[in-house]
Order: sequence, then structure tokens, then C-alpha cells
Amino acid sequence: MGLYDDPTRTVIVFDTTDVADHVRKALIKSAKDLKKRFPEGNVLDSQDAALTFLAERLASSLFI
Repeated sequence: MGLYDDPTRTVIVFDTTDVADHVRKALIKSAKDLKKRFPEGNVLDSQDAALTFLAERLASSLFI
């Protein structure tokens, strides 16, 4: 719902580390579909991507 309400302020992380093959494929497909449906949204595919995203946002907000 957050992607519909405010996609630029919503962050979704699909971390498939240690997830079984079938479930991993389903999560990857879900992430791909959300990225396509909400190109302006923040749909991330790993914990590292989420940490980088948050660090960049925090760094940029310190200089506002």
C-alpha cells in the first residue's frame, strides 16, 4: 500500500539470503514486478542494497 500512497518514501527489501529455491524465485519475480509497476519506488534486492540506500539518504540529509 505504501507504494501506491507514496512510492518515493516507501522502501521494500527482498533479501533472499538463505531462502529455498522455489521461494527465492517467487520473491525475485515479485521484486521485478514491483520495480516495473513502480519505477519511482525503492524496491531493493538485498540487505547490502538497503544499507547503501539508507547510508546515501542519511548522508544527503545531513547537508540539507
